[in-house]
Order: sequence, then structure tokens, then C-alpha cells
Amino acid sequence: MTVTYTAATPDQQRSNTNLTDPDTPPGIAQIVIPACGTFYCPYETFVETVSAAIDLACVEEPLSSTLGGYANTGNGGGGDDDDDKADVYMGWAISMTVLLSVGIVYVAANHFYMKSIVRGDAKEGSSSLNTGLSSSA
Repeated sequence: MTVTYTAATPDQQRSNTNLTDPDTPPGIAQIVIPACGTFYCPYETFVETVSAAIDLACVEEPLSSTLGGYANTGNGGGGDDDDDKADVYMGWAISMTVLLSVGIVYVAANHFYMKSIVRGDAKEGSSSLNTGLSSSA
């Protein structure tokens, strides 16, 4: 499994660049998952890494119990009839989507923060958030 992060670069954000223009595409970064150490990560390792990073106390029902089932049993539980199997597969799909989203946001935010430190953009007491608002008079 590989993870990529696609977003406007800081310069594109500051200048409100149109990212649909072929001449100014957004930045794309391949993300190294720390537990794997490379751009390619076995799916099972990715799920274990992201599952360990999620605090289930911060996740609301019904997703919390579904994720808890994966953490406790590795497969989310489930019964023998077709309805239970369908619920397990649906819970798995939702859980993996959330896990992937959380993992991507976490890794990408860490990547861009570390990159800004290396370039010297991050300064104490400053905020690099761009509201997208223009103050033209």
C-alpha cells in the first residue's frame, strides 16, 4: 500500500492559485509510513499502525464499537448469517476509510510541518494558516 498527499503548496495557498490549471498543479508528496520505513507498506502493518494511533474515546458510536471490534479481535466480530456478514463488511469499509483518512492527515501534517522547519518557515509565535480571504479595497 502507498499513501500520497495532494494539496496546494504554501505559495499556491498564499496567491490563491487555480489548481485546475494544467500549468499550476497542486503539490503531490509520497508519504513514508513510519512503521514501514519506505513508501510501500503491507496493508496489515498500516492498519496496525493507524489503529494504535486512534484513541477510541474520541470516536463516536457506531464507529467506536466497530473500531473496538477490530482492535480486540482483528476482524470486527460478526456472526454467521448474511446480515451479520454484510454489517461486518460495511463496518470494515467505513473503518478502513476513517483509518486511512486519519493516517493520511496525520502523516501529511507531520511531513509539511517538518519540511517547514527544515526550510526555516516555521517561526515561534507565528501562524501559517491561510484563511483564503483577500483584503482588497
